[in-house]
Amino acid sequence: MRLARLAHELLAVPLHGAAGLTHQADGMITAQRGAQVDVDLGGDLELAGRSAVLTGCDPSLDLLAAHTGRAAPGTRVITRPASSQAALASLAAGEAHVAGVHLWDAESQESNLPFVHRLGLNQPVHVIALWTWEQGLLTAAGNPRHVRGVGDLRGGTLRLINRDPGAGSRLMLDAWLDAAGIGGPERQALPGYRDEVDSPLEAARRVQSGAADVAPGPRIAAQALGLHFVPLQREHFDLIVPEAHLNHPAVQALLHTARSPAFLLELAALGGYDAAQVGHLRGIVA
Repeated sequence: MRLARLAHELLAVPLHGAAGLTHQADGMITAQRGAQVDVDLGGDLELAGRSAVLTGCDPSLDLLAAHTGRAAPGTRVITRPASSQAALASLAAGEAHVAGVHLWDAESQESNLPFVHRLGLNQPVHVIALWTWEQGLLTAAGNPRHVRGVGDLRGGTLRLINRDPGAGSRLMLDAWLDAAGIGGPERQALPGYRDEVDSPLEAARRVQSGAADVAPGPRIAAQALGLHFVPLQREHFDLIVPEAHLNHPAVQALLHTARSPAFLLELAALGGYDAAQVGHLRGIVA
């Protein structure tokens, strides 16, 4: 696991899956009692105070963290994959310094800000733009099923793979289905609607493998696996930063790196991102 200091506590972030093979650990968990763990240290404990935990589901957050580590030696950004609503919950629980979120509120026609208003952190929260990206439908390369929009899901001839309920892509899919008049029992009966995965890349893998015909998600996930993409909406992807963490050295390094030419050049090469507003303060929610 890796360690990060939040207020007066140390947070142990487990290194799961591939991260355990590619990231250097700060120590090993030797015992667990509820939420508390014993750790056999193997790294620099001082680094925990210069480490910020960033949680969210955009695959490029790992790229941003890597650039930050190179641009600001002595600081570290630890990424934790999570759907957008789970990322906000981590902030509220004191388990992250920063959350990267994309949550569309169909009623207000606004991204992210309404959800931060509902968070109730008892301190000002800064909503800082990273980029906008395209959301839509991921289909097999060449679009062999000729998918044009969510209306094509009606009739049950296409198999869907859905995102988990806390994901921004799931909220957006439900808004699109509402707009198409597909609700209630008809929505629940769509093949695959209740089959859920916990990341945009996993949704793309299911389509690539042929296990599903269509999935909601961002263009970047389609491009990463060579899929066809049907664009439906552009939305904000923002960093949510409680004021108590705003001056953390790793958070400041992260915000600086997000505007750096080296990172933006690599981000542009991925495709699907518009970083024209990166670093812009979209709002402060008290």
